[in-house]
Amino acid sequence: MELLQLKYFVHAAETENFSHTAKFFGVPPSTVSQTVKRLEDELGASLFDRSKNTLTLNENGRNFKREISAALTHISNALDLLISRDECTFGEIRLLVLADRRIVAKKISEFKSKFPSISFLIEHSAPQNDYHNFDLIIGEGSPDFEGFSKTLYLKEHILLALSKKNPLSEKEELSVSDLKSSDFITMPMGNSLYRITNIACGSAGFKPNIVIKCDDLFYLRQYVDMDFGVAFVPEFSQAGQFGENTVLKHLSDFSFVRETFIYHSPRRPIGRAAAAFKDFLLK
Repeated sequence: MELLQLKYFVHAAETENFSHTAKFFGVPPSTVSQTVKRLEDELGASLFDRSKNTLTLNENGRNFKREISAALTHISNALDLLISRDECTFGEIRLLVLADRRIVAKKISEFKSKFPSISFLIEHSAPQNDYHNFDLIIGEGSPDFEGFSKTLYLKEHILLALSKKNPLSEKEELSVSDLKSSDFITMPMGNSLYRITNIACGSAGFKPNIVIKCDDLFYLRQYVDMDFGVAFVPEFSQAGQFGENTVLKHLSDFSFVRETFIYHSPRRPIGRAAAAFKDFLLK
């Protein structure tokens, strides 16, 4: 029985999807499937119920996962005891980045240059059922993180992005009311920028005419640059990312501050590598 086998199993047990586990660890799905099957053969018991299109953790799997998850935590803590936080030179950090991805990616690069032996397992999409599998989560406030410890990471004002071709870009002072006839570009429903767009327009007594919902900020910026519409965007996260045809403006009658937090689960004691990275993020 190998440590990596157990790590694959625990993640697969939480997602009930070998493809998601494979993506998380950066290996082919067949590797995860074969590794878990070897583990089951070694144990002499099935851990999942398999059908044509579904994978379901069975009672054996639930019992085994509970104990193995605790054991992996103890192993991680034991490794952490070998070094002090200031001498943190190795380890693995499971990171979920739901906001401020560009800023966090830069921080990861800087941290890795200082601690090259520390590895990251990074996801950018919310998991289906369990946030407790991550050492740190970077995201906005959400009921999903109720009971988690949280530290404020970033506060940024929301600005309006619009093309220089838009006549409103020439206005010295711009208000939400000026946008009543505008087309809007935003993220899909459920994203904070979608919510902020509706809050802002609602404060001026109208419903936004959303012409594009885009789940990729790169393309959202492209659509604004091409004058398909205007968009509410965070001040720092998107700074320097728009094309030369786009301007960012404060609105005279609307002020919204978006807050991003660093979360960690009370079920997963924070290891020294993750603690060092958290400190690095907050510098």
